[in-house]
Amino acid sequence: MQQPHSFISPHVLLVPLHPLSGTALQAGLVEAGCIVSHVGRVTPSVAGPPTLLVLEGPLAPHHASSVRALRKLHPDALLVIACGSDPCETTLARALQAELVLPHTMPVDALVWNALSLRALAEQRDQLRTELADRKVIERAKWLIMQRAGVTEEQAYAILRRTSQDRSRTMRDIADAVLLGDAVAGLRLPQVARSTT
Repeated sequence: MQQPHSFISPHVLLVPLHPLSGTALQAGLVEAGCIVSHVGRVTPSVAGPPTLLVLEGPLAPHHASSVRALRKLHPDALLVIACGSDPCETTLARALQAELVLPHTMPVDALVWNALSLRALAEQRDQLRTELADRKVIERAKWLIMQRAGVTEEQAYAILRRTSQDRSRTMRDIADAVLLGDAVAGLRLPQVARSTT
């Protein structure tokens, strides 16, 4: 299977849920280019927190507290549960808020590919949400400047941009300040000739 274009060897924390599970999965993860560590064992070559928490084996209700503890310990890791086709296991995996629930029969490289693709999509979604929120604040600030200074939309945007550059702050920071009323007096507003009719 082809790896993602920005593939970096992910650090996988493998959590076998049964004494006999995990060995085939570990071999497949290593073959797929992952750095694998295990719960309770330190892997010297691993630097940093895991990218993926991979649980494999029959998932049972008594595993829930351990999984929640792992999530608290590694909040940024993507939880992947490779379990059987038993509906109870799948339901429990969803209840544990696993980002990805896959059959344990899935080829390991596909598991890694799906997990990393999901991670990339989630990061892209979060970035777009942030950009949209920033855009909304900037638009409201532009409208306020237009109302108070009697300038066009382009001029209001230029004022925000120039102030952002002059103060070495993001446009979102300047727009927040404008909306809070802190910065309108400090902006260099153009003098607009108003008609007296």
